Amino acid sequence: MLLKDQGLIHEITTSVSWAEKDHVLWVATYFGASRYDGRYWKNFLDKDSGLPSNFLNHVKAVDGTRAWFSTDKGLAYYDGTNWSVYRPALDTNAPEMYVRDAQGKITQIPVTTAPSHHYILAVDLQGDDLWVATAHGVSHGIRLKEKETGK
Repeated sequence: MLLKDQGLIHEITTSVSWAEKDHVLWVATYFGASRYDGRYWKNFLDKDSGLPSNFLNHVKAVDGTRAWFSTDKGLAYYDGTNWSVYRPALDTNAPEMYVRDAQGKITQIPVTTAPSHHYILAVDLQGDDLWVATAHGVSHGIRLKEKETGK
């Protein structure tokens, strides 16, 4: 019997990303995400994380703690504690961002832009630039520095 966090979440993998400095492997599947540090697995499902969906197309490691996830319901970012989701709202297509903290509290963040579609195929990083492949073309984002956001 395989229990939570005792192995890869599912055998159908769609993407892997290696965080070389931390020796951590991130895995995207059609049924959730997994993180492996060489000894322990940590699995993520939409019901107990901030993933907007378990259907993942791609994962991009920032390091051993942080990663970006491309799902069929938006782009998700995990900072090791909190989750952020960026997308056009599924009902209105208006730009939407929300954050889910470690306790499960969800906070909407006002935004004026979002990826061109909620179906995210892949994501790549280039410094502070974020390139997002969606079902409606490529989107480009630039990470705001802390002094620009006041945080």
